[in-house]
Amino acid sequence: MCIKNMSLAKVLLSYCLVLVLVSCDESGTPGQIVPDESGTPGQIMPDEIVPPEIFTSFEITDPTPGSDNFFGGQVIILGNGNIIVSDHNDSSLASKNGAVHLFDPSEQTLLGSVYGDNDGDRLGFSSGLNPITVLANNNYIVSSRFDDIGGIVDTASVRLISGETGMQIGAALAGDNVDDGFGLSKVIALADGNYVLLVDRDDVGGITDAGSVRLMNGATGVQIGDVLFGDTTKDFRTSSSITALANNNYVVAAPKYDANGMSDVGSVRLMNGTTGVQIGSTLVGDNNVDQLGSGITALPNSNYVVASTNDAVNGLNAAGSARLMNGIDATQIGTSLEGESPNDNIGQRVTALANNNYVVSSSRAIVSGISLAGSIQLMDGVTGEQINAPLAGENADDQLALGGVIALANNHYVVISYEDNVVDQGMLINEVGSVRLMNGSTGAQIDLVLGDQQGDQLGFSGVTALTNNNYVIRSERDEVNGDSSAGSVRLISGTTGKQIGTELVGDDFNDRLGNIDISPLTNGNYVVPAPKDDVNGINNAGSVRLMNGATGVQIGSLLGKVSLDFITPGITALANSNYVVILPFDDANGTADTGSVRLMNGATNVQIGDTILGTANGAGAGLSGGDLSSAFSVSSDTGNFYILAAPSWDNIEVDSGLVRLIAQ
Repeated sequence: MCIKNMSLAKVLLSYCLVLVLVSCDESGTPGQIVPDESGTPGQIMPDEIVPPEIFTSFEITDPTPGSDNFFGGQVIILGNGNIIVSDHNDSSLASKNGAVHLFDPSEQTLLGSVYGDNDGDRLGFSSGLNPITVLANNNYIVSSRFDDIGGIVDTASVRLISGETGMQIGAALAGDNVDDGFGLSKVIALADGNYVLLVDRDDVGGITDAGSVRLMNGATGVQIGDVLFGDTTKDFRTSSSITALANNNYVVAAPKYDANGMSDVGSVRLMNGTTGVQIGSTLVGDNNVDQLGSGITALPNSNYVVASTNDAVNGLNAAGSARLMNGIDATQIGTSLEGESPNDNIGQRVTALANNNYVVSSSRAIVSGISLAGSIQLMDGVTGEQINAPLAGENADDQLALGGVIALANNHYVVISYEDNVVDQGMLINEVGSVRLMNGSTGAQIDLVLGDQQGDQLGFSGVTALTNNNYVIRSERDEVNGDSSAGSVRLISGTTGKQIGTELVGDDFNDRLGNIDISPLTNGNYVVPAPKDDVNGINNAGSVRLMNGATGVQIGSLLGKVSLDFITPGITALANSNYVVILPFDDANGTADTGSVRLMNGATNVQIGDTILGTANGAGAGLSGGDLSSAFSVSSDTGNFYILAAPSWDNIEVDSGLVRLIAQ
């Protein structure tokens, strides 16, 4: 491993964009930008409020550029304003040694870099996982799956890096055996800046993959307290988890844990987040394959819920259970909620509400003899007791809550049941689907929205909560005007549960409106991308629509011009309510699949500034390649700039990567 400090002061900033600042006069129309004596833009008149830092758009330059670097594979803006950029294919010291850089955007300088020093180290790469974890103190962890340490191939490493200097703090944490998997570990940040490291493949005392858990100091990189080790192979493997609580303690759950001569009974431990010492007794299952702790949910009051869907209760296999536990002393609060039939799988989902209550749902529950009716139960997060009688399906295979439960900020919650069946005039209509708004204090149903015909599967694609407490139902399989899978998007009041305005629907077969996530904006509006939308007779041209989150009325849209223009769209909501649209295969400049990036006003849908165009296209038909094929954007907390990262951009060399700060 090699550490470098480099300055960008003498580096020419290519691809430089001009920041245009537009103010408004008292009438709300754009005001004048007054030049200073040099003729360049000076003070903005008359009413513009200038943010603390004014950034000019510029390229964040790779200090060691090269072909296939993919500079910008991960980009993170820290709370202190510094910017992390990963470069896992960097080959400046060895073939694909990898690097992670830290930049200061206000000074446009490189603060520091950490490099791998062996062929194939690929520092900052962790095989599909996010290799960088930011701590509460702005330091960050770099996990590297393929790092070679001490001559051990792929032992992997975890490094603590300063968020002020970009320099490594202390020694790297690495395994002492091949494939110990430190670079694949789960890193959980605690509120005080420390972090917990779960290494599920760690070989301990000759036991393969026993696993280990460590509490680490996030300022010094020094281990706190003793290491928690597994006792048998795969004790901490696969579904093990670390859950941070609001009081800085943390919960270690190991559903595959073996104990008392039984396999996969599961274990749950509460740990002190300051000392790393276990609090109270270990909670363990009492039957083979109980898999206690298959889900842990933290509540705002620092209590936590232990869900165990495979828990055998009173001899009933996989009846399931959910226990409320005290986050201070690890004692159980109240009575466990338990299944009453085999395979009820109680605890399939647990959803925390802001008022400390929680919702336990199981789409597989048998209720009153009805198979797969599904049940939803609101629980008190202080006493652990049921607040009301559970909501249950009325027909076989209703599978209530199969689509999940969504918490709203106003303490209500939304239950999505896209398999719900409805009886109309004595006839059973299958898979109509339902979405219910529930009161988070009483558990009473406020209202519900139903599909209007068989197979609509209302809510199949998901429900998204908006910042104004309303929510949006996405149903890509909804049949509209005889067009199968035209799809629909509905705005629903988070207070009354009733639909607001007219739903947005596809107008052709297989438009599949709502088939991918919508993006809520901070002003309450929302963005609906629809890559399969047929536009002006063009099959799958695609669209991106801005919708009013209070009325459901469309504000504006971007429409594709050729087939597959808008395939795999990327939408990023910015802190100031604007949004970025990345269309990797847009034919915006007349060349197939070169791609485009647009900054859009989140109130008016008017484009801000010029379109950024790729310069190299892909393999055609939206399949692969192209400058923007892997591009993404990152918002700043203040909203006065965003980062565009395009690791596949042919910048200096093929796939060398481009990272650009774009001021608004």
